[in-house]
Amino acid sequence: MERKANIRSLLMFLLCISIIVYIAGCSTVHKDSTQMGDTQKAVEKTVGAPSVNNNVSTAQLPKIERDTSLTQKLKKESVVLDGQVYIQGDRANGCIIIKDGVKDQEAVRVAQKYAAELRKIYKGKKINVQAVSRDGKNLANIY
Repeated sequence: MERKANIRSLLMFLLCISIIVYIAGCSTVHKDSTQMGDTQKAVEKTVGAPSVNNNVSTAQLPKIERDTSLTQKLKKESVVLDGQVYIQGDRANGCIIIKDGVKDQEAVRVAQKYAAELRKIYKGKKINVQAVSRDGKNLANIY
């Protein structure tokens, strides 16, 4: 009788430990998307977080200039949640965050529209327009 009680106590102890380990191992911490700017979050998910290169001084990096008028025009698009247009060295870039529920074809259309506009304005520069969903899914990448 005492042996059965010991086995039962041992099984209960193992069950409790298993439940604790399961709960601790399966729990994760989710950050709210409002803790980080929507544009920055989408860019980091798609492109990756900026890395530190100790061999390159900041003086050697091309200056980033924001095209505020085109950025404002982009943000007025009905399918755009957030975005920006900027120039860095020999590149003109557009980063577009598309609202939830927008069809992929519509995201591609908007990205193509702004790629064409960048080509007209910034002749001779390499063009890259990227449209991503809020969860970081790449919807369009136009060069």
